[in-house]
Amino acid sequence: MEVRMGQGISNEWRLEEATEATANFLNKAEKPVIVCGSMLIRVAEDKNALIELIDASGYAFAVMLSSKGLVPELHPNFIRTYWGVISSDYCEDIVEAADAYVVVNPAFNDISSLGYTLLLIKERAVCFKIRRNSTCLRRVFAVFKDISS
Repeated sequence: MEVRMGQGISNEWRLEEATEATANFLNKAEKPVIVCGSMLIRVAEDKNALIELIDASGYAFAVMLSSKGLVPELHPNFIRTYWGVISSDYCEDIVEAADAYVVVNPAFNDISSLGYTLLLIKERAVCFKIRRNSTCLRRVFAVFKDISS
């Protein structure tokens, strides 16, 4: 799924479209997972929004190597570090068997992707770059909050 929101400030119509498309995509998923990408920023407000999304969704979440330590590893939904075949078996199995991935601030390069060998399927992913999409991420969180109430 790809909904481009453009550079700079998003317009309201695109933001609504992206939020609706993301919510519809994730609501159909049976085995979704959140992957905290290697460019996860260290801004407390945005990390809090991410933790709120993890809590509201109930999804399992993993971190990529470079984001290790930036989210609480004692969280009950934490499944460890995802790094392809180097991951612990259950982390690799859970992430790669997921039918939807919420990838936050990914930076897929030859190192983070083990030479582009990660078995993530593009069509199963919705990617957020928090600096650009934090408002959309918060709106998706609000959708989960409404569903779980």
